[in-house]
Amino acid sequence: MSGTKQKLGSEQVKKSITHLVVEARKCAATELEISGVKRVLGFAAMLTIFPIMNSISEAIRKTRRIEDIIPHFVKAMSNSSSWLIKSPSCSDTDKSVILNIRNGLVHAMSLPPRIHLAKNSNDAKVIMNENVGKNYCIIDIEQFLDDVEQTAIRLVNDNPELNLDPMGTKNFSSIDVENSFVISTAASKGNV
Repeated sequence: MSGTKQKLGSEQVKKSITHLVVEARKCAATELEISGVKRVLGFAAMLTIFPIMNSISEAIRKTRRIEDIIPHFVKAMSNSSSWLIKSPSCSDTDKSVILNIRNGLVHAMSLPPRIHLAKNSNDAKVIMNENVGKNYCIIDIEQFLDDVEQTAIRLVNDNPELNLDPMGTKNFSSIDVENSFVISTAASKGNV
């Protein structure tokens, strides 16, 4: 696969989407106790799913400007009300919330102060109860991952002939999902 351009609708791209969604779901289901509180690996889940959003929107929009590609993907998503819960005083749009999460995690290893990640709707209710009267936005990670996956599949099927890497960057011109499985397997066995 190395060195060949991938079309957005190729089986390799579809396998990679599935692989990243599976990995993100594993993160969202994994709980750790941090400072006496059980938390899921929400940061890891979001960072694992963002490449799908970026890559597909870069191919469709033919740009790498993050301010264009994240909003493009979020706009294509079916229903942010299934995964975005906002306090009455929150005026942020779904696009700005996701862009802020992406930028916060990638550039500052944190979330903006009033944005929370919840494993599911039950955890979101707990966060809402803890923040009564405050300005907040909560992402239901399970619902968000479902919507990203469905949107990615639809966009790939609607634009199968577009190049995955529209800007021609030689360093990122192929997807090698089989190699990533080998690395993951080796790492889990302590061989890397």
